[in-house]
Parts: sequence; C-alpha cells; structure tokens
Amino acid sequence: DVDIRDCPVIVPPGALFQPRPHDPAGLDTVADAMRWVNESAGASNAWVLAGDRTASGRPLVAGDPHRAFGVPNVYYQCHLACDAFDAIGLAFVGVPGVAHFGHNQHIAWCVTNAFGDYQDLYVERFRDDGAEYEHAGSWQRAHRRTEIIAARGAEPREIEVFETQHHGPVVFGNPVEGYGIAMRSTALDHPSTGLSVIAPMLRATNVAELFEVMRGWVDPVNNLVAADTNGTIAYHTVGHIPVRSRATAWGPVPGWTAEHEWHGLVPYDELPQVTNPPHGAIVTANQRITNDEYPHYLGQDVSRPDRASRIWARLDELVDATVADVAAVHRDRRSLGADLWVERLLALAPQDDYERAALELLAAWDRNVDVDSAGAAVYVVVRDAVTRFVAHGPAFAELSTPLPDEPPVTFQPAGLRLWVLLPARLARDDPVVLPPGASWNDALTAGLADGVSVLRGQLGDDPQRWRWGALHHFAARHPLGDAALDPPAVEVGGEWDTVMSTRPAIGVGFDAVWGSVARYVFDLNDWDESRWVVPLGASGDRTSPHFADQQAAWAAGELFPMRYSWDDITATAESTTTLTP
Repeated sequence: DVDIRDCPVIVPPGALFQPRPHDPAGLDTVADAMRWVNESAGASNAWVLAGDRTASGRPLVAGDPHRAFGVPNVYYQCHLACDAFDAIGLAFVGVPGVAHFGHNQHIAWCVTNAFGDYQDLYVERFRDDGAEYEHAGSWQRAHRRTEIIAARGAEPREIEVFETQHHGPVVFGNPVEGYGIAMRSTALDHPSTGLSVIAPMLRATNVAELFEVMRGWVDPVNNLVAADTNGTIAYHTVGHIPVRSRATAWGPVPGWTAEHEWHGLVPYDELPQVTNPPHGAIVTANQRITNDEYPHYLGQDVSRPDRASRIWARLDELVDATVADVAAVHRDRRSLGADLWVERLLALAPQDDYERAALELLAAWDRNVDVDSAGAAVYVVVRDAVTRFVAHGPAFAELSTPLPDEPPVTFQPAGLRLWVLLPARLARDDPVVLPPGASWNDALTAGLADGVSVLRGQLGDDPQRWRWGALHHFAARHPLGDAALDPPAVEVGGEWDTVMSTRPAIGVGFDAVWGSVARYVFDLNDWDESRWVVPLGASGDRTSPHFADQQAAWAAGELFPMRYSWDDITATAESTTTLTP
C-alpha cells in the first residue's frame, strides 16, 4: 500500500504512474483455496546521467544497494584482471565476478531490486501420508526424501521434504495430514543459468552486448542500469517472470485444478527497457517500473516514491554535472514522508511544555534528517510511537509474535510493516487500522505523548539536546557474538525513505539496522575519477587497520578514489600480496 501520487516510474524516465482499476473477481479463487489451510499464516538506489548533462561529455553512473548491515561488509571491494577482462566493483564473498555493481574498460553497470514476482504458492491436496497429490483430476506421485541436519552439541535432526513435480517443494503445512502449500519459483523450475552470465558480462564491450548476455539471468529479478564509453545509457528489467493469471500471482491458489498453471515466461525483449531517453537520465529506487498500460504482470511490491522523487529533483538541478555533484546526491537526507506527519502533528494541542517544545522543534525543522537535528529526532520517535500505538491494537494481535513453527529470522514485527502502510491511511483519515473507536487525532495525540516521554527518558529534559544522531547509530554486531570483534559505533543521519537511507528497527529501537551497504560513482570519461565507499573497510580481519577505516567517511556520505589504472594502483599501494600455487 504505497501512496502513488506523483510517483515517478522507471520506464519511461520522468513519467508519473497512472493507475487503472483492476477487476477483483479473480481473487475469489484465492479465498476459496485458503479454506483448505487450517493454520494461521531489498531497497536500493541507482541512476545514470547521459553525457550531454555532464561536464566531461560522457555518462556518470551512481547508486547504493540497501541491505541489512553486516560484519564484515555485505559487499567486498575487489578488482579482477586477466587477459580476458579487467573489471572492478563490489562482490559477494565466495561468488565469482562483480555481478551487481562494477565496470570494465568499456561499460559500467548497477542494479536495484525490481521486486519482480517470480514465485507462486499452490495449496495441494495429499493422500496416503503424503505419498500422492491431486492434479487435474488424477493423483500424482509426490517426491519425498529425508534431510538430516547436523548441529554441534545436539542430536542430528531429520526433516521430511515433500516435492510436487508440477509446483515444486512444500514450504508450509504437512502433507501427511492431507494438505500443504507448494512454492513454484523460476529459480527451481529448471536448472538456473544465472551464474553463466558472470564471465561474459565482464567481457562485454558495450551496453547492447551486456543486455544480450543478461538474457540468461534468472533470479532475482533486477533493474539493470548501464552505460558505455560510447555514450549510451540504458535500462532493462532482467530475470525470469512467469506469465500467469492475477489470482495466481496474488495469493495461494488451488494446485489440484490445473487452472492456475504458468504459460511460459515474459519474453526478454518484452521486459521494460529504455535506451538513451530524452531526459538524459534514468532513476531506479525500487519504485514502480512502468505504468499499467504495460501488458504483463511484473509484481505488486514497490517502495514509496520518495527516494526516486528526491533523486530526480537533485538531478534536475545539475548542469554540466561532475563526479562531486553526483556524489552529493548520495548525501541527500530530505524526508518527503515527514511532510504529512509534521502537518498533522502541528494541528494538535500540546498537553504540557515538553510537548509544546517538541511541536516547536517540528515547526522549525527543515525536514532534513541530520545527526544534529532535534526536529528529526522528534519526527522519527513520535512516528515510531504512533506505529506502536496502532500495532498494539487488537487487529494486529496475531502479528505480534511469530506463527507456530515460524523460524525466528523470518518474523517481522507488525510495527515494521505498519511504518510503510500508515502514511496512506493517515493521508485519507482512514481509521481501518486503528483500535476500535479511535481516530487519527487520538493516535497522533497518544504518539506525541509517548514519543516525548521516550525522548526525555533517553536524551534528557532539555529539548535542545534531542539530537537524532544521539539515538541513531550504525552499531553492527559480529555474527560470532564476541563484542571484541564488533566495529565501533558511529552516528548516522537519514531514515527509511531518504536517499541516504538508514532504517531503524521500527518499534524496537533507533539504531540503524538496514541501509546503504556500499556507495559508488562511476565516471565513464576517466575511470580513475570513480569513487566508492563501504560501511566498514576492505578487510574482514578485526585486527587489520583496514577493518573499519572507511566507517567515518561512509557515515558522512563521503567517497574514496576507486583506483583502476594499474600504474595508479602500483604507485599508491601500501602492500602487495603474491599468491603462488
């Protein structure tokens, strides 16, 4: 549920989303199928400027992936060179190549998650202790196997795995008891060819070659932005998305009827794409990909348009853009989402001097979520309190704790989901999510009182000391649980929907747990002018001086030189490691 007003789509660049109504009749099959179930149930930025909008006359590519923060870094800065290619970028440790963000001698590329819908759920009927399942009027043999999971200090655990040949493995339910929900995914339907594109993409010499290579990419479905030294800039949705009915895509459907099967894949050449758009820019920040006139269903999940709108606004200001100009966009902390909340909060009558001071701070706030901003602290803390007020209502009681047998790592508190959902409800004064009898003024009044209490409790009674940075730290923890391995904590600006995105754990605390795990700017005129940074450092060794030596720069939104030419690398290298067989 995203407020789609003034929402820029990716294709065509600069256009705004134009919705059209959908016929909900097909959803009846979803509800019917769920009768058989007797249990309760990414974001990133990337953009490119064409050469006619830059000082050098060649494109500039920039962006930053958003993920849960980790120790060591999620991405590893690396440079891979051989006779066949010379590529530099950000890689997952243990995964070959630089598939998501990087460049070679000729092209630069980056991605954001397209939130493509390439997985469907089917409610399956089983019999004979899960030995067979029903499909198209006949009973089919289910594949059953036992997986043994070894655990240190505990007895091995046996897991029974059931798989249907039509819809894939059972991921919920118990076929022995007669039902289960199977998940069909493009990544499981056939042997994946995704990794086969890595080496060819490192050898590509222009955007057209890169896009041809990416036909083999399967999942996840990504927004691919690219540019080459010839001046071409382009976008292409990449990945496999099945062709199926809306009902199949929107919820679990009966697996036994054969009425909800896939009908092949959306052809690669029909996926959204654009080359050298008239605006001379492409922006993707997980917003809607295209308008409803597009004939294929791609997915329903999208991010709010705030980040995309802010990036477009910043790019529209640029003339003869430089690397420094584009890098400055990374530091944008203007919260568009705050406007609605501040307007509604300022209409309240304060109940004491502390609430009055909080509202005065909001009234004077420029809507930039900076570390030294008291207004930013009031906004996020009070909005968090309103979210908790709603989440604790009876409508969300079943979402307050994990479901039976739900793995802890998959549980998302209701507050995390409501942070995204509430703005649209607030804008319409829609009380459907509120406790019975409560109005939005009630929720805001309670949130203001609770939020001010939290601010006083954590930061003291002096409102001038209510700094956002005093609450909001990048304080990642090492997975081994040893505090001696943790990096130092550092104050950071930004929030969920700012371009400089640093998401707190809504309803739990205010430290940043999710955000930019790398930032980069690629200069296609001079690769050595490119810049990058990661939250910690280039080393995963806690004893290395390079374990967290980029942290302060990352927190401030600054970037380091991304050295590419080997003469420059040799001249500035601190050390050299030679591996011998």
